Order: sequence, then C-alpha cells, then structure tokens
Amino acid sequence: MEKPRILDNIRVIDMTQYLAGPTVTRMLAEMGADIIKVERVPYGDPTRNYAIVHESGRSGYFVQQNRGKKSLCIDFDHPRGQRILTDLLKEADVFVENYGPGVLERRGFDWEAVQQINPALIMASISGFGRSSSHSDRPAFDMIAQAFSGTMFMTGDRDGPPMPTGQSIGDVMSGVHAVAGIGYALFHRERTGKGQFVDIAMVDSLFSFPRVSCTRAFPDGHALEATAVRASVGNQQPTRSLQSARRLDSGPVYGGTMAQICRSNRAARTSHR
Repeated sequence: MEKPRILDNIRVIDMTQYLAGPTVTRMLAEMGADIIKVERVPYGDPTRNYAIVHESGRSGYFVQQNRGKKSLCIDFDHPRGQRILTDLLKEADVFVENYGPGVLERRGFDWEAVQQINPALIMASISGFGRSSSHSDRPAFDMIAQAFSGTMFMTGDRDGPPMPTGQSIGDVMSGVHAVAGIGYALFHRERTGKGQFVDIAMVDSLFSFPRVSCTRAFPDGHALEATAVRASVGNQQPTRSLQSARRLDSGPVYGGTMAQICRSNRAARTSHR
C-alpha cells in the first residue's frame, strides 16, 4: 500500500512557465498534490523546446521541472478558454502563476477576481519585484534579480565585473519561498476557511541570504565604509581570510570558512583538555 503524502487531495492549478513557477508546482507534486498545468496555445510552456530536446521531441529541462503533472492547453483570450479556467479554479485549492505584469489582470484572473470565483482559494504569484512594489510593472528573469539584489556583487573575483552564479538561484529560491508561503496559507485556511494571496518577489528571496558586506556597510543605516558599497568584493568576504579559490601544486583549494572552522575546532579541543 502506498504511503500517504502530506498534500494528497490538494488540487493545484499551475499557470507557470520557465523555472521559478514550475519549481513551486514540482515541489508540491512531490508532496502529493494533484497538479493541473494550464498552458497557452499553441506551443505551451516555452521550455518544452528549451535546451537539449531528445529524439522523442521532449526537452529534458521541461521534464525535470514538470514531472508528475497533468497538462492541457487553452486559449486564455477566448471566452471558452476563460470559462474552462474559471471552472478549474472553482474546484481548486491552490492557484500558482508567474506571468509578466498585467497578463492575468487583463484577462480577469488576478487575485481580486479569483477571490470572487473561489473565496477559499490560495493564490501564489511569483514575479521579479512583487505585485505591489514600486517596480511591479517591470518584467524580470533570474539574472535581473541577481543583479538588482547585489548577488553578482558577491560572486566572482574582487574588483572584477559583476558575475551571476552558475545556477538560477533567484528562480529556485523564489520557488522555495512560495512553497513555504503556500504551506502556511493552507494552515491558515484550515483554521479560518479563507484563502490567501502569496506574493513572492525573486529579489526578496535573494535579499534573504545573509550578507557580510551588507552588515558591514549598513550597521545602523549609514555606510561604515564607502568602499564597502562601491567596490566589488566577489567571493573574498571582508571578515574571512583566504575566502577564494587558490591554486596550489596539488590543485585548486578553497579557503576561508573551512579554515576558520578548523581553527575553531582545534581551539575548542585545546580548551577542553
């Protein structure tokens, strides 16, 4: 007998594409939720043809993020397609989307509208800057979020050019934040019967990372050192020695944090003798 999963019998309408949104619904699917991925005609999620497409005609990238989901394509601009989506939302528990600014609003499926369709529905929206911020009208992808949040400032060589990380951490971290928000919203609905709007900004998810340079530059709201703001620190953190890769005869070695941990462990062992 299959072991029950925590989100069994939770139905999710998935209107997401690319990576940030599909990360949310992939994780919900892994916890047992019933995911119905609603894609736009005629081509569906753009990542269906992204990266390496195998002989079967399927993209490995798309499969990675959309496994375990059901799928259908509808025309959001046609009244019949809008009626289908409305009927789906009436019976859903969660609605997840990451379209660009104004896309769902123009079609009558923003939070104010879906609240009227299903007052118990939880809607999670992922965007670059949030749906109610001063930059809410700006589209964004992972690299924009990395640049705006200062992540590129913290990556690469000291005083080098801005450098994104090797992984799409803005997409994935915003997805993880959305999953957490949905979980708490489900808990809230269990107690009150009311739905919630979970508004996730990619930039906010990256701001949540602890930054040594930020605490150094803004300990009381003012710059401690002007150079801490202007100069790129890269991987060399100001409070850690050798916080970067060094090439030795035996190969590259990454120092800093591990060196500090080793020193701390030696000191602790010495003090307890």
